[in-house]
Amino acid sequence: MILPKEETKRILASNIQLAFVPDFLTDHGDAGLYLVGGAVRDILLQRAQTTKDFDFVVRGVSAEIIEAWFAKRGEINLVGKTFGVFKFMPQGLNPAQSSYIDIALPRREQSSAESQGGYKDFDVQTDATLAIEDDLSRRDFTINAMAIDLRTFDLIDPFGGVNDLEAHLIRTVGEAQIRFDEDLSRMLRAIHFAAQLGFTIEPATLEAITRNIARLHDRKDRGDFIVPRETIGEELAKAFFASPTLAEQWLKKAGALEILFGKTIDPDLLQKAPSSNPALAITLLLSSIPSQNVPPLLSQTGLDTLPHNSPLRIEPKQIVWAISSLQQFINSDVIKKLRASIFEKIFMAEHSPLLLNALRLKGNTTGVSIATQRIQAIRECWSVREDETIPPLLSGNDVLNAGVSAGPKVRETLGELRDEQLEGRILTREQAKNWLKKRA
Repeated sequence: MILPKEETKRILASNIQLAFVPDFLTDHGDAGLYLVGGAVRDILLQRAQTTKDFDFVVRGVSAEIIEAWFAKRGEINLVGKTFGVFKFMPQGLNPAQSSYIDIALPRREQSSAESQGGYKDFDVQTDATLAIEDDLSRRDFTINAMAIDLRTFDLIDPFGGVNDLEAHLIRTVGEAQIRFDEDLSRMLRAIHFAAQLGFTIEPATLEAITRNIARLHDRKDRGDFIVPRETIGEELAKAFFASPTLAEQWLKKAGALEILFGKTIDPDLLQKAPSSNPALAITLLLSSIPSQNVPPLLSQTGLDTLPHNSPLRIEPKQIVWAISSLQQFINSDVIKKLRASIFEKIFMAEHSPLLLNALRLKGNTTGVSIATQRIQAIRECWSVREDETIPPLLSGNDVLNAGVSAGPKVRETLGELRDEQLEGRILTREQAKNWLKKRA
């Protein structure tokens, strides 16, 4: 574990988005400015080079003064007056280049009287004079409940976060049951962190997760889920993205696999799945489920709600296609005997790598070898790269002009011609016309 002082100074000096820090401290001599959250954890773990999100807490300055000062230096937006959190984008930067910076007032949180465990079911009270330790006390896990005072660069760790980092433990701040009663989504957040960091979930925390995990499907009086599906989807996707193997391990230990995905899943396949590919992990996990049952399962787990520009994004249609194809073409002989035009649509399409990887991880290396050899032979025949398509030799109008009646017969004829072309028996447009003339 490193001392954070020099590393924090390096990060502040090397990130243009953090250039405001020394100016703010100079202009507000009595204010406290603290780096909090994941950035502190990453500094201590020497993972700061991957940190993209920076969260700050400001003490001793009113929200009005904060807003006015930052407004002169970029875009500033208050995210709800009760939460006292500003989103700041420095001048010269935009969301395509940099994440918004969170600038927050210290605050207390208490579950509202009608809370059922939703992440928004809090009564929040901001207080510019509140001690930073009190602000940290409301946070989820000890490894996230630390701060760095940016005047002195002292580490503030009231709940033993450093000890838990050194022990590789995920532990709630205070009693686990209380923390999960406040926000049920924290259970999946613990699993996400365990997969991301390779940590162990502390026994009392894991026991509370196991005891409460079924509550993820609880609903409010009006019928809405207490935990939004998009929240579940995001936490699951982060876990699968970080490490499918560890995600499966902790979801299973917590009893969450069956609660979220049912009994007909193939979790053991995730032991072989690579990281940074949630689509492949989900395809393997659900590969034994009838493909028509996959869309409602993706909706139930929120995995179909992730933003389109997110690296965590999975395309439901792609997953359904891959699972359906996997179930149809798991047999090597089927792959070998496929018509060339059908083979092209299945194994040479945009999403074909997902299918080939899934086939390989399910153990059908023979089928993958057959498919790879056919792909290579077709590409060599037509001298095309992986990112190139093979243009058709004739169009539908050519077929119609040859006297073939409009309708399914045209598609059938073009399919047969495509077979001949991909197999290398017809190589030119002239040869294709002669073939069509004979066939017609």
